[in-house]
Order: sequence, then structure tokens, then C-alpha cells
Amino acid sequence: MPHPTPGVKGLRCAAVPPGRTTPALDPGLRVRRGATNEAMGAPSPQSNLRRTIQLDNRSRLSHHDTQDRVRDSVIEPLRNWLIVSTTMSAEGLYRRNPARDAEAFAVALVRSWVGDRATVEDTSPGHGPDFHILYRDGRSAWGEVAWYEDHQMREMWSNAFRHDKHQQIDLPIGVGHWIVELVKGASIKRLYEELPVFLSSLAARGVGRLSITGPWPRGEPADTARSLGVDYVDLIDKTPDVAVFFMPPGGGTVPTDPDVVATWVSGVLADPDYQDTTNKLLALDADERHVFLVAGSRTDFGVDERLRRLALAVPRRAPVVPAGITHVWVVSQFGDGPAGLWTAETGWSTVDLAEESGPGDQPD
Repeated sequence: MPHPTPGVKGLRCAAVPPGRTTPALDPGLRVRRGATNEAMGAPSPQSNLRRTIQLDNRSRLSHHDTQDRVRDSVIEPLRNWLIVSTTMSAEGLYRRNPARDAEAFAVALVRSWVGDRATVEDTSPGHGPDFHILYRDGRSAWGEVAWYEDHQMREMWSNAFRHDKHQQIDLPIGVGHWIVELVKGASIKRLYEELPVFLSSLAARGVGRLSITGPWPRGEPADTARSLGVDYVDLIDKTPDVAVFFMPPGGGTVPTDPDVVATWVSGVLADPDYQDTTNKLLALDADERHVFLVAGSRTDFGVDERLRRLALAVPRRAPVVPAGITHVWVVSQFGDGPAGLWTAETGWSTVDLAEESGPGDQPD
């Protein structure tokens, strides 16, 4: 399967490990679903699909929100949580293969669906499809898992993972504790090399916050921020001397029509980058061919939100699939909510997976 990509947004807390809590939020502030915050000592979404908690503690607060309100209701509660998180060792958090976790999750879900009607073999370690189903009545099926992700985001994450401290950059003594938000395509290599100097210059000028919107503001220090792929920085405390950076976000409105999911499936299966997903299956003899699609950073925000709401409404329309594809599974980016399942015979339905069978519990 194509390798997945986590996504991250500034001041977002996600996939909170058991036993930890997120900061309390002022109910008057806008909250928007964000993406996993690796810097907070949390597992990636792929390694804990069933335990994701997502909050956007700031979500570009309205100009009507005063600075005091922001600090009292958002920054102060988050600050203490960040301090604990940034001093935690990240060792061991990234030893799992996110693609492998997604495949194991798919296999567990399919096993839950077939029950005692069939056996499901995990074949993902090989070069063929990711799973094989052998029904008791002699029928067989092959399945392939695909994560719909953005290649620029994938590159950014890959470069971030090359560093011992993912999403954290040590700063000179006295520069303070900063949060930094990036745009898609930012050079992570340059960020680790040049961000300490840039934030040191801001601190020396007495600049504690900088927000970039298109060409505004003009001149320095905004031009340097743009060259680094930075669109927002904020000094949140005097200590520790560390910058925590966040990957680009997703956002938007939630469509009322669940058929957007069917449209999304049709688009993914027609995407030239994902032809291998169906070609692998169509090259093999089988009674059924299952495509298992996991939403990723390439998936439209509204589609992903409808995927999270499949328990409320499933699509009515069938997706456009290549001839020979009999089953299509769909799962939201973080695996919360039931999976959707379309079959050529019965249409759309939902499939639940017990909490204890989530990908965080799959064997390596």
C-alpha cells in the first residue's frame, strides 16, 4: 500500500495517550478538528486509529477574542501540557510502521466482519495484495489497503522523523518557548538549521507573535518567515527554550450529503497515483476483490468529516469502481467512527470494530 502521512496543526492535541488529558477549553472559543500532534508525545494517527481525540485550541481565533482571553483560556492551560510533552522522550513512539498499522487495522476489521464465515490472512509483508479471505464455502477474495495522502506532507513528515526530536527544535538560552505553524512544502531541513537564529532575532526585537497571510505583512521579519515556510509564530512562555512546530492544517465545512463519500471513492480509484491499488487485485483470480481506503492528508476536510459520521448516514449512491471490484471499505483519517462498506450486491452499510481490536493493539 502507499505509505501514509500524518498531518498536524498548531496548538492541536490529538491521539492523547491513555492516562493523559488535554487542556480545558473555553467553550466560547471556536474549536475545529485538527490533526495529530507528534510533538506532544502522542502516537501517530496510524498507530492509534481508535483512540484519536482532536481539538483545535486556537483555530485562528477571531479578532473579537482579546489577548487576555486567549492566554487565560488557551495558552496557559496548554503551556503546562506542552512543557511536560516536550520534555518527554520520543524514543519508541515512531518505531511502528504507520503503513503496517493501517494494514493490520484493515485486516482486524475484515476479520470482525467475516466472523466465523471465513479466515482472513494478512499478506501485507509480501509484494501482492494486503489480505486474503478464504470463505468456508470455498469462495476466496483478495484485498488491498490504500492511504490517500499528500506527497508534500509525506516528505515533510519523513524529514521531521530524521531528527531525534520530532517537531521540536532547541533554541538558545533565553529565547523562550515558541509555537510555529508551517505551510505545505516547508523545508524541514532548513527549519532545523535556521529557525533558532530567526526566533532569536524576533526575541531580540521584542516581537513575540507574527502571523503571515499571503504577501502581508511585507518586509522583514515576514519575508524570512515566508522563506522558511512559516505562517505563524507565537512566544508562549519564557521557558523551556524550545520551538514546537506544527504541520499544515485542514479545515472547512461539513457537507450535509453523505454521497460526497461515494464521489471521493470514485475519485481515489481513478487517481493515476492509486491505479496500483486496483491493478493488483484485478490481476488475480478471485470471487471478491476488496479495496480498503483510509482517508489521509490528501482527503478533503468535508469528506473526512462525513466518514466520521457514517453511523448517522451512509451514502445512497454507488461509487464508480473498475469492473471486477466487488467491495470498497472506507475509514476516516483517524479511524474514529465505524468503517463504511459498499458491495456491488447490497450497497452501503457500516462495520464496527471492538475498541480492544484497534491498530494500537496489533502485533508488530
